[in-house]
Amino acid sequence: MKGSFATRILTLITIRQGFKSCVLACATAWMIAGALLGSSASAAHAAERPCRPATTDERLPVDFRQVSLETVGRYVSCAAEIGLVYSPSTLRSRTVSVVAPRPVGVSGLIRIFEAALRDHGMFMERRGAFYVISEDAQAPSKSFSTSGR
Repeated sequence: MKGSFATRILTLITIRQGFKSCVLACATAWMIAGALLGSSASAAHAAERPCRPATTDERLPVDFRQVSLETVGRYVSCAAEIGLVYSPSTLRSRTVSVVAPRPVGVSGLIRIFEAALRDHGMFMERRGAFYVISEDAQAPSKSFSTSGR
């Protein structure tokens, strides 16, 4: 009896030839599909995120992959409660990937956005109640000249 019981169990767990390679191929396909959908989902998530200001001590996730600077600008504008003035076509045509290992505060989020702008030859300058985003070969200096006009 023992022999027939062991034979039945072995028969139940006999795996047909090629099963492992089939499972590996399917798992690889699912991982690739997940990675492709995940990268577009972060862009869609950033574009559809409701405009909600961050609290002073709140830390925000930063995970943008191949997202337009306009989308990142809207996210920063909402979270930091700052007004941005820019040309939509200028920011929309430039994409950026920004990933931070840990959530960042509002000031860190603004610095990340400024760095992304600099990478594209742009800068952000405060003018009154708004920040104006401009394209320039040389960003303005933070120091003020004391020489004559």
